[in-house]
Amino acid sequence: MKGGLNNPRVIDALPVNGNLNNGISSDWAFDHAADLDAHTLNPAEQVQTGAYNFFNYGTNNAQVLGADVLWGTIIWIPRALTVDRIVIDVTAGAAGKIAYVGIYNVGANLVPGSLLIDGGSISVAAVTVVAATVSQALTKGYYYVAVVSDGAPTIRSILYNAWSPLGYNPASFSGTYSGYTKAASGCVANAGLVDPFTAGSTAAIGVPKVLLRVASLD
Repeated sequence: MKGGLNNPRVIDALPVNGNLNNGISSDWAFDHAADLDAHTLNPAEQVQTGAYNFFNYGTNNAQVLGADVLWGTIIWIPRALTVDRIVIDVTAGAAGKIAYVGIYNVGANLVPGSLLIDGGSISVAAVTVVAATVSQALTKGYYYVAVVSDGAPTIRSILYNAWSPLGYNPASFSGTYSGYTKAASGCVANAGLVDPFTAGSTAAIGVPKVLLRVASLD
């Protein structure tokens, strides 16, 4: 017997170089939680605050929104966090027109579902980056960032994502579906995003680039 009552010693809870002679303490998992986290780190969870983020990689493009055409672009949130801006980049303005932006939850089979937050209206009259101010906590998972206009401005978009949970166009495999769209959505008459996302929407390959700014990691 090593140690014994008359010769106590501290048990090393972590075997070193394959040495299994020392017993494992009951607190091993607790004591080494930090080591475990470091060894199982998910790089996607390392997100810079103050940055605009959460969009799949793909070909940069431009998209004419079309009046009352609701667009939802699927994004992946890798960890719990709070966002404080919903942002679009207007590349061709529409005088006197606005856009509504927001975030939808995913519904059955990853289609857009209930409205999580309506970010309100922003002007799309000028060629510039425009943002809606929000404060929304998000948990890990999929969401849809949404935009709809009462005019026909052109905004920055993305085409041919490198990967999407919505899969490929089955007719040609020409690109991945990255969101959903619906004409005559009812948002303009509603003066805001409808809840839930308008029924009858169709999958889309080219989708608007709607970014979120990270305020804090939660």
